[in-house]
Amino acid sequence: MNKCSKCINRKNCIDSANYKISEKCNKYIPEEGLERKEYRGVLMITGKQIKMIYSLASDIGINNNTHDDELHILIYSRTEKESVKDLTKYEANGIISELKQLKGSLKSIKYVDVPPGRMSKEQQDKAWRLIYMLCEIDKSKAPAGERMKGAVKKILDMDINMKNKAPFRMVTVRQGSILIDNLKRYVSSAERKKAGK
Repeated sequence: MNKCSKCINRKNCIDSANYKISEKCNKYIPEEGLERKEYRGVLMITGKQIKMIYSLASDIGINNNTHDDELHILIYSRTEKESVKDLTKYEANGIISELKQLKGSLKSIKYVDVPPGRMSKEQQDKAWRLIYMLCEIDKSKAPAGERMKGAVKKILDMDINMKNKAPFRMVTVRQGSILIDNLKRYVSSAERKKAGK
């Protein structure tokens, strides 16, 4: 089986009838699902890297197995590619490194039992992930805790004590949703601003 029989462009390609040319064709794009080791001289993402990205993203909670989940938003904001399979080996290493950092930063957050009707652990995780993403995009000297405190004050008009073991103990589930929605907008705005530079 030659290259042309595995190429997406084989139906539209004028070179596909000449196998000697098609073996050297620079228009070759492998079909989905086939292993791509090299494309136009660039090493492509490996199967092991793909598994690592999805595993880390699931551990952090940003993988919903859709193309508009937070994992794919992160990948697009860093590489302008919409699919994990389109990443180069170098880009994949960068995404893996960033996901490992994010996972490590979430481990340092301590949780106490959440009272009924208050911001859930999942909501808190999500809010912290968004704050850390914002810190990564917008290189401010303000620590993540201060940013969270400022965001809660601005969005919910509440003061939270970041030194307390449960800083979100007074934030309701509904307020948590409002906080998360606004933090998503902040991240999106910071990504657009960074891309515009």
